[in-house]
Amino acid sequence: MLLAWLCASGAAAQPAEGGGPTRGGSEGGLDDFVVPGLPQGLMRLEFGSGFAPSADAGGSEVAVATPGGRLRLQGPIGERVGAQAFIGFGTTLYDVKDSVDLFTDCTDGDGLELECPTPDEFYAASFGAQAAYLLNPNSFVFFDGERWALVGEGFIRGRWERGAFQDSLKAGTIAAVGYEFTKHLRVAIGAQVDVALDGGDVSVEPTAAFRWDITPQLRLANRGFGLQLQLREFKRFEFFVAGYRSSDGYRLHDRNGLPSGAEFDDRRWQVGGGMEVRLARWLRLKTELGAIVDRRLAISANGEGTLSDQDVDPSPYMDVRLEFRP
Repeated sequence: MLLAWLCASGAAAQPAEGGGPTRGGSEGGLDDFVVPGLPQGLMRLEFGSGFAPSADAGGSEVAVATPGGRLRLQGPIGERVGAQAFIGFGTTLYDVKDSVDLFTDCTDGDGLELECPTPDEFYAASFGAQAAYLLNPNSFVFFDGERWALVGEGFIRGRWERGAFQDSLKAGTIAAVGYEFTKHLRVAIGAQVDVALDGGDVSVEPTAAFRWDITPQLRLANRGFGLQLQLREFKRFEFFVAGYRSSDGYRLHDRNGLPSGAEFDDRRWQVGGGMEVRLARWLRLKTELGAIVDRRLAISANGEGTLSDQDVDPSPYMDVRLEFRP
């Protein structure tokens, strides 16, 4: 019950839920939260792309590709402070056939017919920093060797259609309490505050993350709003299975026939698995294959709610990433 609650609340405030075929705009959050007392620094540079082939969406067919990259730097700042910084950028490219049949019921709250656009090309970018401060260097609450920490993060991100970059910008902060027990269990619980820089609403939501090394070879962790189980039995290979929700939302540029501040959303439930191969000491290749079992596209606007939505049939997906670890 504790793990399920942590998983659900942890995803609530994540800017980008899960991974799947939408990794381009990787953002911050607690899923990879830093811990104090790091023995050394590290760098992670990742490039990759996801792809979901054409799937029926009413009278239309929708395919999507998501190339992108992310850089993460991590290291100690003294004996009681660990810190990391990250920056990410990605694109989401839709290919829609028979687009005239998508969002055909686009109306506002009064039933007035609107012109909901066909998804085409979107962008995502983020950067931020996180730090953790060790609270108990010479004491413990439950078990000898445990570590308690305060975790804080600040970030700026944008997810936009061309022409809507400035309107999409948001600033956010995360404050959490982190716990680590002898490198077998990590848990963080806190809150995330998001502020739209165009004068939009302020949102406050819970957030959490956990990682449990059940054995030296078996690891269970949350993956946004979901779970991932990893088998780390072999020297050069790791295998994993996962089930999770992934979601992307993008600010649309202002246009005639659509309320100002409209957004496009693509939300999916996914199940899949894959492996990570150590090609060299500093290079890893990660592949994932699976199925999108439930998917919905929607266009919404502040004050108007959902203007139109469309269910998409189940389809396969794949994700390929190359990670450099100098």
